[in-house]
Amino acid sequence: MAPTVEPKSEFIALLSAVGVADGGLAVGQGGALQQIAGQSLLACQMQALQYAGILTFLIEVDTIPGELLGLADNFRNRGVRVEFVRSAKDLEALLKPEHMLVVQAEAHYFPPKIVSELVSKSAPFVATVDGRDENVAFERIDLNTRWAGLALIEGTMARSMAELPDGWSITSSLLRTAVQRNVRFERIAQTSVQAGATVRVSGDADANRIVMQMLSERSRRPEGLIEKHLFASAAKILAPKIWRASRGEATVGVSRIVLAIGSVGLAMLGWSVSAATAALLAVFLNAVFEVIGGVDDDNSRNRGREKLLWAAVVCSALAIAWTHADYGSDPVAFVLISTGLSLLAHKIELPRWSAGLLKSPALLVSAMLAATLASTISPGVKLIALAQLGLIIAAIYLPDKAVRNSEYA
Repeated sequence: MAPTVEPKSEFIALLSAVGVADGGLAVGQGGALQQIAGQSLLACQMQALQYAGILTFLIEVDTIPGELLGLADNFRNRGVRVEFVRSAKDLEALLKPEHMLVVQAEAHYFPPKIVSELVSKSAPFVATVDGRDENVAFERIDLNTRWAGLALIEGTMARSMAELPDGWSITSSLLRTAVQRNVRFERIAQTSVQAGATVRVSGDADANRIVMQMLSERSRRPEGLIEKHLFASAAKILAPKIWRASRGEATVGVSRIVLAIGSVGLAMLGWSVSAATAALLAVFLNAVFEVIGGVDDDNSRNRGREKLLWAAVVCSALAIAWTHADYGSDPVAFVLISTGLSLLAHKIELPRWSAGLLKSPALLVSAMLAATLASTISPGVKLIALAQLGLIIAAIYLPDKAVRNSEYA
């Protein structure tokens, strides 16, 4: 996951994985290794913080099971620093007075957007929810307040705990110290708790609630008509199965590229229907991959692979057009025009009624497949390009309708 803001070199995150020491909380019981969307809750916490620009992580542990070592190595391979701490003295050695420490409790989930908003607020603070009964899962601070599981404190305050006896929880002690020093409370909206965006994860039921909310949010992101209403719906059904499979997400990611490149070879061999079908399957798997991995999980390597996929799909369309060109027709030129209009549509603001059509690569590939099945490639690609052009002109020159629809886009 690439940070969406400039890296915050002065920020360090402290997370807890003490609960997995005896292995009893490794799976299904709300510990740091509770599985959510195909990865551990601790990995979700770290990704959200990395998304906010934090690149140094300290993980409080009693022991270090193999799962934590593997997780740490995965993040280190992404250029992130990960260290394990067992005592307040370990924390002091890794923390400078000028640092800001983001403390996140074990088994507490926030989505990346909320984490970014919290980290950007004025420090120091303790994130809280109110003391109502429906928030009983969160740790009580006082009669009317519970800890939401995240705090931002100054490095000098954290370093002052160097004499904390061994065996005491660093995270809990930091919270108590912050409360005793009257650190400001930052209230989390109750709607965030009710919507499943702020959760104290106690087991599979809470994890499933997070997954459902996550999938619903991701499935609303595509603008294309087919991608949003067909592919995203299918992805929501397939996601749990893919996450449970060994290397399921990686298999989907590789398969979309293989299909896209394979469609080029099929097109050059003259197998147009097979090529268009392979290209459509590649677009479908790409849509599935975006839902199961999430836009928030994007990185430079994945962006490069996605560009390769779209380049291969365009090359496949060009190859299909080339093999079906005849005297007096130039389908290759119209494929290039159609590609250019599609790129243009993705860069301009469009009303909702036209965005769903113009920003849907799946619709273009489906139209190409229909043309190959009907053996009308040359007139088909002309019709596709002319339809795109007409839609763009209509979107621009129908301002009243554009305004009415774009309000809800």
